[in-house]
Amino acid sequence: MQSLGGGSGYPGSKDVQELIRSAEEGRIETLLVDRDARLWGSYDEDRRLVHRDDANGPQNEDLLNLLVVKTLSQGGDAISLSEELTEKVGPAVGLYRY
Repeated sequence: MQSLGGGSGYPGSKDVQELIRSAEEGRIETLLVDRDARLWGSYDEDRRLVHRDDANGPQNEDLLNLLVVKTLSQGGDAISLSEELTEKVGPAVGLYRY
């Protein structure tokens, strides 16, 4: 389990692959996400691997949207990141329950 940078002490992550895996496991209590960002790629549920792409394509989906859906389906909360926080942490950050 990682702690978010800056000495916050909160367990969490900014890594999209780790966040999607954690969302599947129900570990994300609160997901903060940039509502205007798009992160194209695909997620292999069997191997639990993210493949990122620069643009949308026939095999791609918005990985941030997938992350929100998985978080909400496991009882987590999703909140929009402010522009100021997005500049500091990136398009998504998840805070873990445990």
